[in-house]
Amino acid sequence: MVGIEPNHMSNIELAKVGASLDVVFDIADALDVPVHKLFEFRD
Repeated sequence: MVGIEPNHMSNIELAKVGASLDVVFDIADALDVPVHKLFEFRD
């Protein structure tokens, strides 16, 4: 869906590596959400 290896996606989710802007946009597209939603945090 996003075009990256599952292991790399797991490392992004675990904050072991950062994601490039291209990958962030691809993730947002795959989830069908605006990019800014990926950076919203709960209080």
